[in-house]
Amino acid sequence: GVSGASSSGPVVQVKPVSNLDELRSVMVRYCQQMSDEAQKQFNSLLLSDVTLEHILKIHRVITMTRGNMLCIGAHGNNLDLLVNLASFIAGMELFTVKSTRPQHFFEQARTAFRVAGSEGRQCVLLINSNIAHEEELMEKLNSALIAGEIPFLFTNDEMEGLLQSLQVVMRRDAPELLSDPIQFFSLRVKRNLRIVICIEPDSPYLNTTSA
Repeated sequence: GVSGASSSGPVVQVKPVSNLDELRSVMVRYCQQMSDEAQKQFNSLLLSDVTLEHILKIHRVITMTRGNMLCIGAHGNNLDLLVNLASFIAGMELFTVKSTRPQHFFEQARTAFRVAGSEGRQCVLLINSNIAHEEELMEKLNSALIAGEIPFLFTNDEMEGLLQSLQVVMRRDAPELLSDPIQFFSLRVKRNLRIVICIEPDSPYLNTTSA
C-alpha cells in the first residue's frame, strides 16, 4: 500500500502486491526519495523479507487511530530506520529523542505537541532505547499516552498562544469545548501524535513493566 497524510489523518491507498520482490522495489524507491529529501543515506538499509514485514507492521500501526507502539529489537537491527521509513511512507513528520538529556526530550516533545495539537497534523515521536532507562521521562510519556498532555511542557504564555490559534477550529469542530480549550488541544494531540518506543530485549524497562 502507498499512503500519505491529510489534515484529517493518514490516507492509505491499497494496491495488490503479487510478491515481496515487487514490494521491495517500491521500498527501494521510497528509500531513494527519503535520502534525496533528508540528504541522508538510507539506501544502505538491507530490505530483507523480514525487514519488509517489519516496515509494513510499523506502517500499519502508526496509520491506525492512536497507533502507538513498542518495538523490541537488538542493537544494530536499525529499528529507528524502519520507523523513519514507515513514517515517511505515511507522510508523517518524525521527531526523534536520542539523548537522555531532559532538555532534548522536552524540545522534541514540545515540537511534536505543537504539530499534533496546534497544527493538527499527524506526526511520530520516536523514543530510542536510552530513554527507557529514565523513569521520570517514561512517566511523562505515559501521561502523553493516557491524557494527551505532559505537565509543564509549555509555559503559561506558550500554552495561551497555542490555544488562541485554535479558536477558529474549535468553534467549527467542537464548540462544546470552547470553555475548556486545553481539553480540545489534548484531544488533538491524542488523535494526531504517535509515540513509538524502541528498546532492546534485555532492557530493564521490560522487567519493570511486566512485574
